[in-house]
Amino acid sequence: MGVPTPPSRPVHPPLGTSAWQVQSPYTVSTRLEKPASARRKVQKHEAYSDTVVSTTTASKLIRKAQRYENRGEPLSALAIYKKIAEQDELAAHALTHCARIQRDLNRLDDAVRSLTVALHHCVGDHALSFEIHTELGDVFAELADYEEAAYYYRRALGFDGGSEQVKRRLRVAHRMRYQGRRSA
Repeated sequence: MGVPTPPSRPVHPPLGTSAWQVQSPYTVSTRLEKPASARRKVQKHEAYSDTVVSTTTASKLIRKAQRYENRGEPLSALAIYKKIAEQDELAAHALTHCARIQRDLNRLDDAVRSLTVALHHCVGDHALSFEIHTELGDVFAELADYEEAAYYYRRALGFDGGSEQVKRRLRVAHRMRYQGRRSA
């Protein structure tokens, strides 16, 4: 068999197709393109499906959760963030948002669980690890467990030793822990 020769005249798409593309000079492929209204329906369905399919869908869900938060519907936002957390790539960020909402709802034990799971998903991300450790310290301080709060503040300083806010929080946790021991 010899080498195929390119067509001598332009190749036109078959009748009835609205889009076509030439893959190489030797082959032509055609595809029927869906109308824009059908594409929008597919995208809407994808955005509201029960599972997170892709990061594109997840980013749409994040925007939806933020709208719920802005409207004062934290439970709806919490449910969406939990759905997003099922995707490993976004789990740490989604769980951090869950913990913030849980703290606002005074569900501190749930916030601790969410942040602890988030730590397992952000092993290589030092900035996010710093944020989560600081948040865990804050939650434990709210629970009046100053020893745990101090532990997580020290861990946060391991990621960013120059943070004056975390150093101040660590001093307060030590002071509160010491006062708790003296009064006991």
